[in-house]
This record gives sequence, structure tokens and C-alpha cells, in this order.
Amino acid sequence: RDLASEPQNREVIVQDQGCLPGLVLFLDHKNPEVLFATLQTLRYLAERPPNIPIMKNELGMMVSLENLIQREGPTVDITAL
Repeated sequence: RDLASEPQNREVIVQDQGCLPGLVLFLDHKNPEVLFATLQTLRYLAERPPNIPIMKNELGMMVSLENLIQREGPTVDITAL
């Protein structure tokens, strides 16, 4: 999350072969703090418009986000993101 908060790092993070798949896996995590950090990281990465199509096409990304939206009981902080 800290690396993604720096705009100059966002392109490299999305292009790295291991970062997005790892973030997708964390979207299914049960710990709200881990989930919040993951969503915050994805939000930072999506602030760079060319990253958005790459992120949308990442295997499992959209399904995991849709499942998260449907999941019961997310915290107010997570819903706000």
C-alpha cells in the first residue's frame, strides 16, 4: 500500500507479473484490516487511468470485487472506499 501511494510507482506495480494476482488473492481475506489495505492499494493503482483496463482484465479481479460487494458485513471504512 505504501508503494502504491506514490504516483511514480503505480505503473511499475501494475505491470509487475506478481503484484495484481497477489492483490486479487487478498480480496478474499477475512481480516477487515487486510481487506482495507488491499482495497486502498487498488484504489491508488486505479488513480492512474492507463492502469484501469489492465486491472479489470486481471484474472479474478472483477469476480472478487463483485463477491466483496455482495458479502455481508463489510465495515463502514471498506464500504466508503
